[in-house]
Amino acid sequence: MIFERRTNDLKYFMDMFSVLICSYNKARTLKAVLTNLNRWTGQLHRPFEVVVILDGSTDDSISMLENIRVDYTLRYFHIAHSGLSEARNAGIVQCRGEYVVFCDDDVLLHPDYLEHLYQSTIMHPSKVHIGNLANIGKEWSPGIIDSLVDRGTADHAAFEHMQEPHIFFEASKKLFHFQHRYEDFNPAAWWAVVTGGNLCIPRHFFASYGYFDGNIKGWGPEDADLCYRLFKHGVRAVFNKDCLLYHLDHPRNAETLLESMTRNAVYFIKKYKKPQELYAYLNFTNGKISLQEFNDLCSELFGMEKVDVPSFSMSMKDYSGKEQFLKI
Repeated sequence: MIFERRTNDLKYFMDMFSVLICSYNKARTLKAVLTNLNRWTGQLHRPFEVVVILDGSTDDSISMLENIRVDYTLRYFHIAHSGLSEARNAGIVQCRGEYVVFCDDDVLLHPDYLEHLYQSTIMHPSKVHIGNLANIGKEWSPGIIDSLVDRGTADHAAFEHMQEPHIFFEASKKLFHFQHRYEDFNPAAWWAVVTGGNLCIPRHFFASYGYFDGNIKGWGPEDADLCYRLFKHGVRAVFNKDCLLYHLDHPRNAETLLESMTRNAVYFIKKYKKPQELYAYLNFTNGKISLQEFNDLCSELFGMEKVDVPSFSMSMKDYSGKEQFLKI
C-alpha cells in the first residue's frame, strides 16, 4: 500500500516531465539531490514535478521530506521494501508527466538539464533519451552533499575537475560517439549500455510494453531488461551530450555486487530463452568482445545498419575486482 504525503496542495496539472527518484535509507543524500533541483525553478519553459518513492526506508527520510522547502511540485510515497524495480514501478504509476525522467538518489542534475532534454524530446518525441552521466570521485561526494544540505548550493562548474571515469557510464558515450556522422543513427546495442538513473522514457511506453521486472533485485540489469523489451518493439534511443548529470560515487561491497549481478544476469538470459544477442551481452560485459563487435553482432541479428564505434571494452572485473563466471 502506498501512503502519500505532500509538501504542498497545488492544483493538478499535466507536467511535461516527472522526475522519479527512488531511495532507501539515504536521507541526507536525497535531501542534497532535492535541494539541487531548486536551481531549476524559473528557468524552464515546461513545468516539472518530482516524485519520490521511499522503498521501505527506516531512517529519517520521511521527516526530511515533511520539512524540506522546495520551489517545485514534490510528491512522495512510502512503500514496503520491495527493491529498486518495484519501487520504480510504484513511482511510474504516480507520475503525471508525459515523460518519466529516472534519477537516482545519488545523482545531481545540471541546472540546464531539463531545458536540453525538452529540446531533445521536441526533436525525438518517441525515443528513449540518454543523458551525459559523469562520475564524481568518492573523495568529493561528501563535500558536495554537505554544501547542498547546509548551504543550499553547489558549484556545478567545479564538478568537471572532480570526475573519475566509471566504466558503466562510459559505454553509452562511446556507442553514440559518432552519431553526428549519420543522418539516421541507430545503434543496435543501445539497450545494453543504459543505466537506470540516466533515462527519460515516454510514460505511455510502460502501459504498452511493460514495466521493470520485479524479479530482478539488488544489483542487476533491470534497466537493460526494460530497454531490451523496448528495442524489440522497435523503440530507438538518442544520446544528448548536453544533458549533464553527476553521480556522487560512494563505497560499495564488491562481493555483494558481483553475486547480485551474476544472479540477475543468469535470470535475464534465461527469461528470454537464451537468444544470441544476450549471450553477446554477457561476452561484452565480461570483456570478451569489444563494443564495436557487440553492436555489429546485434546489427547482423536484427538486420540493421552497422555504425562506427570507438575502441571500447569493459568487464565486471573493472568494477568488482573479480572475474564473472556464469553457468547458464
